[in-house]
Amino acid sequence: MGRKPLLLGSWGKIRSYAVHFNDKGKADRFRAVAYYRDFDGKTRQIEAYGKSATAAENNLQTKLKERSQLARSGTLTSMTRFSAAVDVYLGKLEAMVKDDKRAPGTLYTYQTQLRTNVLPRIGDIRLGELTSPLLDKVITAIKDEVGAVSAKICKSVIAGVLALAVRHGAIVSNPVRELESIEAAPKKAPRALTDENVRLGSGCWRAMNAPSVQIHQTCHCSCWPPDSGSVSRLPSSGSRWTSKRGRSRSPRRSAE
Repeated sequence: MGRKPLLLGSWGKIRSYAVHFNDKGKADRFRAVAYYRDFDGKTRQIEAYGKSATAAENNLQTKLKERSQLARSGTLTSMTRFSAAVDVYLGKLEAMVKDDKRAPGTLYTYQTQLRTNVLPRIGDIRLGELTSPLLDKVITAIKDEVGAVSAKICKSVIAGVLALAVRHGAIVSNPVRELESIEAAPKKAPRALTDENVRLGSGCWRAMNAPSVQIHQTCHCSCWPPDSGSVSRLPSSGSRWTSKRGRSRSPRRSAE
């Protein structure tokens, strides 16, 4: 016989284990996990973190209780923790993935950024406590510690969660709107054309657009892009030209 399923809104045994150790080899970060049966009938693994095993388990207990209460009421409030609002947001995102309205890669990226960068910083903060100054510090810290790309993704995810909170009436406005845009430094500094690049380019353009003759030899100039390699010189005075009638002739030489 199969194991009896959990009741809706209930969870199983909580387990915890160390996930990080300090320089002395002592565990300083723990992860607690438990299986929770949502009100859609599916059983999911829920996790929480803490500086000790007891703290991680207590955090998970609180998270599971709030998740169950939220599912029963169906409404976010200003007292709802950000982590509980994230669960509702990800549930809606999973439904959109099933309906082909969002890519599976988007869901995976959001889940990864939330787990590694966002929830450890603001997961236990209540929705009514999230302000623009606080979120600005969080996003700035992620940019400095992880990078601008991750900071942009985290900002988008937080904005999505808080937009959901606005629709539920938990907060009046989305504090992410007041944050400045994140600018990433360019990978390569732009290079300006040199005088030699401009001179060669102008000569090629004039020769290729000559009104009466067509150059038999194609001109590839090194100024687009700069320093790209070899340069095919313009035809010399002894080069043969092809007229529009197809006759091959040499260019006229000036009288000596």
